[in-house]
Amino acid sequence: MHFTALITAFWLPILFERWSHFSIRHPHFEVHFIGPFLCFDGAWARDVTSAEPDLAVILSAISQYFIDLDANSNLKFQPADIEWKKLTQTGDVPTPRSGHSFCWVGGYNYMMFGGIEDNKSGNITSNNDIYFMKMGGKSNYNIITDIAECRWTKEKSPSEEQPVARTQHIAITLPKNDKVFVFGGHHSPRARLNDTWYFQVKDMEWVRVGDSEDNLENLDSNAGAPPPRANAAACIYKGKIYIFGGHGGLNYARVAFNDLYTFDLESETWDKIIPNNTLPEGRGGHSVFASDDKIYIYGGWNSEM
Repeated sequence: MHFTALITAFWLPILFERWSHFSIRHPHFEVHFIGPFLCFDGAWARDVTSAEPDLAVILSAISQYFIDLDANSNLKFQPADIEWKKLTQTGDVPTPRSGHSFCWVGGYNYMMFGGIEDNKSGNITSNNDIYFMKMGGKSNYNIITDIAECRWTKEKSPSEEQPVARTQHIAITLPKNDKVFVFGGHHSPRARLNDTWYFQVKDMEWVRVGDSEDNLENLDSNAGAPPPRANAAACIYKGKIYIFGGHGGLNYARVAFNDLYTFDLESETWDKIIPNNTLPEGRGGHSVFASDDKIYIYGGWNSEM
């Protein structure tokens, strides 16, 4: 695990001497909000044809794990009181898929976008599906005590211009829960993306940001966005989206990136941060979060890790 101080921009490793490490894992997604932690499907691409579209939830106060930081005790890894529960799904239940995004968009509502799936012809391809999921069904629904079922609806945006199909992209809900920011991903095994979009939740409309047309040739962005990539990680902090790492590159290069970019939500412009010291190893499929003017990264993989 590493972190960078945003003011001085340098990276430092964090060593866990008395804390049991998390196991190595495949790229994953999280849904961030206070309450249960949701997980949909998440099959490997090679298993997607046989996977079941399960939806499960962890019942936990805030997080699956916490660290005891009592000054009178050693640092310890302590699992919170958690319980897995499989939910009943109704409506337009999505097909099994991997590499999708899953964002909380306020209330008991969630948005799923993209991913790869079996297209019923024996080929596994990316898509640009939009699904909305609502927890529960009654007006006085309590997400902690009444968690038992959810309802899916497949939506179609009225926008004339929409993102191409993709998987392993970035998707983050903005603070007012009115927009979802989407960047990059894989369109196909050879086409990596570096386009930027907003999805306006209320109107279900897509708005392109920056580049004027699709880039399926792995070219540089004319809006200053990061080079084409998938499996990057991102977080939002103080009006900016921070994006670190990922796999991709210009043309047909195969790069495990260790660069750090920001997207300013007010000016809608990109900027690359140049740290003052040695960077962490390049990686994709990692996690990232921000706290107290620091960006933390954990895990991931490259050809040497």
